[in-house]
Amino acid sequence: MNVANGRLQGDESAYYSHARPLNRRIMFDRETVPSAADFSQTVDVDLDLGDGETRPLPNMPGYLIRSVSEAISYTRSLLAIGVTSVTYRLGGGLRPADATGYVYAPLLINTSAAGASLDNSGALIARHAEFYRSLRAQFPTQLLFIIADPFGLAPNLSDGAWGARDADGKLDPDATGRLLATIAVEYAQAGADAILTMGRIEGEIEISRQALASAGLTAQLYAFSQNNESKAAYVYLEKLGKADSFQKILPGNITEMKIRTILDVAAGADAIIVKPADNLHVVQFTIDFLESPHVALSFLRDTLGSDIYKDRHDIREEVERVLAGEESFIDNARRVRVGTYTVSGTYYSDSLLERAKGPSFLFSVQDERFRNILSILKDRATFIIDRSAEWYLRQLDASNSGPAETARLASTQPPTIHIDVV
Repeated sequence: MNVANGRLQGDESAYYSHARPLNRRIMFDRETVPSAADFSQTVDVDLDLGDGETRPLPNMPGYLIRSVSEAISYTRSLLAIGVTSVTYRLGGGLRPADATGYVYAPLLINTSAAGASLDNSGALIARHAEFYRSLRAQFPTQLLFIIADPFGLAPNLSDGAWGARDADGKLDPDATGRLLATIAVEYAQAGADAILTMGRIEGEIEISRQALASAGLTAQLYAFSQNNESKAAYVYLEKLGKADSFQKILPGNITEMKIRTILDVAAGADAIIVKPADNLHVVQFTIDFLESPHVALSFLRDTLGSDIYKDRHDIREEVERVLAGEESFIDNARRVRVGTYTVSGTYYSDSLLERAKGPSFLFSVQDERFRNILSILKDRATFIIDRSAEWYLRQLDASNSGPAETARLASTQPPTIHIDVV
């Protein structure tokens, strides 16, 4: 191309003709189009609240904790806008001795009403199962895909760890294994379609899968394979206490995230749920491993030459077993799907953004986020699990319906709750 005095010379002037516009865009249609079927709305339920009661979740503007009756009513409203999956987190208002007013210690059941104690896992599981049976009775499988989050059964806010405890308050591996097996069976019998495993306990998938098989049940297992010690996941707490549970992967340790993903696929997980959802690089490598399982196995083989397993010989042995039976891993990889889970810190940041810039700006940010996630997941997608799913889908519907509908929906939205940032 010849340029003289700032002008194109000769035939090169046609380079920027109508046939060669001044832009980089190739496609003028949306390649990724989100729909209600892509989402699972998160619903927090306080089993101790009375019929019709709700409470605001601390530090989560506009997000309500619901009683059982309110959760069922809300589920109906979600079905009405096309949301056919809901992820339920069950808990209650465990009251610290110095508390005043309503307290929602996340996912801990206030068992005094049931005459049980926090170490009576059978009574706690029975309360959870009762909820899921009531839910399933209202919404048959063809209408609602129920994802059950069992975290509320055995967390400890003092040390951040999850699991059954012995008489001295220490984690009991055998009792925790039995708890995981009981959860899988009781939740599945009560009607849960999928059960989240927490990415905390060794052998979660194996224990749960064996328990389901022994009971002749077929609930799916959704694995938080890359669950990490994200402080952003606990924004609803006023004081976090001990932030490191020593059960989850340290943020940024992508090698360990990859190992855990491969091991969970080999163990029989039905879906890998990336948490936090913001980790798009994790979503991408998960898809890459499933689409090209030999790449995953090659990566796993390479780790044997490192010192990553110097403190975990048991994990090294598990890696060697997967590599020795690689055809089984390849078969599993063909069927595994992938989803994401948005942590509370993202919801909180979105709330701040809406307050500062308005709902239209927040919608644009979420729309880009969800389209980016779906563009990676493609036909491997299971669900984007998100507290904002309903809000986003209503805004999406309004944006597709024109200005009048946008204005109508805006006028029916609940007022933004004032929050102070300190």
